[in-house]
Amino acid sequence: MKIIIKGIILFFAASVILGLHSCVSNENIEPQQSEIWYNLAPVKQNSTTKAAFSPFDGTFGTFAYKFEAGKSYDANKNDAGIEKYIDNAQISKQGGVWKGATSYFWPKDGSSLTFFSYAPYDNLKNKVTCTPANGIMFTDYKVSAVVGNLSSETDLLVADVAKDLVYNAYSYFTSGVPTLFKHKLCTVQFLISYANEPARSGTDIADADKIEITSFQLQNIYTQGDFVSNGWTNLTSEKDYPNSVSSKIELEYDFVSSPARPVDAELFGETMMIPQPTNSAGGNPPTIIIGYTKGGVVQAPAVITLYTPSLPMWEAGKKIIYRISISTKDEYIEFSGTPSGWDDLSGGDINVGV
Repeated sequence: MKIIIKGIILFFAASVILGLHSCVSNENIEPQQSEIWYNLAPVKQNSTTKAAFSPFDGTFGTFAYKFEAGKSYDANKNDAGIEKYIDNAQISKQGGVWKGATSYFWPKDGSSLTFFSYAPYDNLKNKVTCTPANGIMFTDYKVSAVVGNLSSETDLLVADVAKDLVYNAYSYFTSGVPTLFKHKLCTVQFLISYANEPARSGTDIADADKIEITSFQLQNIYTQGDFVSNGWTNLTSEKDYPNSVSSKIELEYDFVSSPARPVDAELFGETMMIPQPTNSAGGNPPTIIIGYTKGGVVQAPAVITLYTPSLPMWEAGKKIIYRISISTKDEYIEFSGTPSGWDDLSGGDINVGV
């Protein structure tokens, strides 16, 4: 029997529009003594993603560091004694402007400010630290080993560094500190179907060929790590996710279509995870175990490791979809894979047969 896994990586844009206010001026520079505002980038939303990532509380947190005149973030971020100008302030939309509850103003002495922001504020304010050299940091950040945990997990958003600013810059069609949030977690989902066999015809699958999925487990996944310098490190707390099949899944073909085509069934709901290598260097490799029957006869479980050279990593800000296809005709195993972008659903193949 031939099992085909298609691994698809989808770019995962920040899933909430934090807000925009209309452009009221064509000027690119504001007086240095003006209040500091924040200008959030408009985000193209995917309706599914928007609904999934709802735990955003409408505010974000920010840090700012002051660099003396003649100094810059890139050249001097490792210097000692850099002044923390804003310390984990809550930013919200007030009167059409994103700013702090306490007003902060641009320095008048020729120095510049570099900003680090994260969201959501309420869920993360007591877990975050920040330094000029490392930016936003979270130590021992955890996600739950619960299938389909999007509604319960905090969506970790961190903005690109906004560096060396001396005024409310004009960008994203208005003025303020340019603030572009990006997801720092990823999501993983598994779908399953019959293989797409063009010769398939008729109105049903022969009883001897019918396949039912009885169980599915994802094992050896890191659920804890440190976020520092815009990346993940010190991955720990390897967990096995519980069986995600609560009742048997009978695979189906759509015989109304011409030609007939297999129908995807969800094995493992979209789940928020910490980005990590799929080979888990130094630990146990991430593995899936599929229990199934063919023609009503229990088969040996398929045990499949996820690593392929073309899909070596679950990257931050991406949505990974594995498509598992089962052929009823072949008796060999193949394995390959190619990632694709958010809008490219063709993907690559990881062929695994039993």
